Amino acid sequence: MKKRINYLLIFFLIIAGIALRPQASCAQYLSMAFTPFYWIYGVVNDANEGAIKANGRMVVFYQNTDTYSSKNAQTTIVGNIFALNAFLFPGDVTVHGKFYVAIPNDNPTNPAIGWGANPVEVEIPDTGYINMAGMLALARGAGPLPPTMEVLEAAPKIKIWFGNRLYQPGVYWVPPSNIPFVVEPKPEIRLEISITSPFTLAPAIEAHSISIDGKPPVALTAANIISRTYAAGTTAEQGRITSMSIKYSPIEALEPGSHEVAVTSQSSGLLGAASVSSMVATIEVMGGPLRLFGPPLTYPSPFSISKQRIVTIQYGLSADANIEIYIIAMDGTRVKRFSLDAGSEGGTAGINKVTWDGRADQGYLAGNAIYFGTIIARDENRLLGKFKLTIFD
Repeated sequence: MKKRINYLLIFFLIIAGIALRPQASCAQYLSMAFTPFYWIYGVVNDANEGAIKANGRMVVFYQNTDTYSSKNAQTTIVGNIFALNAFLFPGDVTVHGKFYVAIPNDNPTNPAIGWGANPVEVEIPDTGYINMAGMLALARGAGPLPPTMEVLEAAPKIKIWFGNRLYQPGVYWVPPSNIPFVVEPKPEIRLEISITSPFTLAPAIEAHSISIDGKPPVALTAANIISRTYAAGTTAEQGRITSMSIKYSPIEALEPGSHEVAVTSQSSGLLGAASVSSMVATIEVMGGPLRLFGPPLTYPSPFSISKQRIVTIQYGLSADANIEIYIIAMDGTRVKRFSLDAGSEGGTAGINKVTWDGRADQGYLAGNAIYFGTIIARDENRLLGKFKLTIFD
């Protein structure tokens, strides 16, 4: 009895497939020579997470990428069952011919969060009947997209560091001014590149570049890669990188003046069309003797130890240098001494920020008064600049 019902179902589906087929009229069917009937029958598994069901989704039957979007056979899943008739299918439908069966991704603008089933290759047997029960299963990010609907992957995010300075022009001074972003003549350039999940970065170092002053990109190698972070649940061998750090220092010192550092980074292209990000940093090499640029600042001013707790001393250095800062009371007593090494905060080319909690070297809190500060080049024992600081609680 069960076999009889199956045969009746197949016969009904054959008739329905002929009746619904849009490619030919009834007259064309009557005038055609005999063509074998090829059938694909299948049971599709629902997704193993959430309430994602197969019912109502489309199954496509196609020969190659070109015919996927232009010449394909389609049917709708009812419950979890589909039956696909390839009768009069455009293309070379013959016994032992190979085709693909798939469920298109339902979110072509962002397929990584959509649902579908990746193509399964099938071969038409001598019987003309293919049973695909359990061979298709819905999965997140699966399923093909027509070439015209290929999504552009998220663009990589780029941060550029010069030494210990994140490139952020114009953010250190209030009000904003034209103070340049000053660096050493041979700055250590560090890139921090990341991308939004589930997209990944191109694993090849050649897909990420640094160019200085419009010259050809420098020859980065694997030795320039400091670190990589891989997508959760993947291995390093799979190369699905979500973030990476790259370090490079110019071989030759940059001449004094303004320079442009151009950086590009590319996504992997695993989930759509690869995207490319670029960023240009305008930097300044000052050259000449060590000096301050711009006036030293203290803020907040006046400074309340009990309320604000921290005061910032900010100044710009033309180059890396060993620096001493002295805070002196009006009677000439030294209250606080800072010793800052070259390359560290306070001794780096560019903007420096040194903080003080108002506590003197002897351990007591400084009282309400006006204090004077000096910034000294330690190696030369030379005064670079002065500032004033008011404490008022």
